[in-house]
Amino acid sequence: VRAKNATLHYADLLDGDIAGLIGDVQPTHLLLAAWVTKHREFWESPDNDGWLAANVSIAERFFAKGGRRLVFAGSCAAYDWSDSILR
Repeated sequence: VRAKNATLHYADLLDGDIAGLIGDVQPTHLLLAAWVTKHREFWESPDNDGWLAANVSIAERFFAKGGRRLVFAGSCAAYDWSDSILR
């Protein structure tokens, strides 16, 4: 999909092949919108740890390939609510 100066790429972020896509495309900007969003499950889903690990891995690969700008869009469950700055 192409929109002005942007090209969208869709991938299964948990399948481990995202490194290949990042290497092939060598994006300068990346928007990651990946997290558990199912109502009532996202707070304590066991999948949260997997998504966290995937996001960290993707970020590392993105910057290693010369990426300049990364934006994460997750859910409120991604934050440590015990930190007083978030209350």
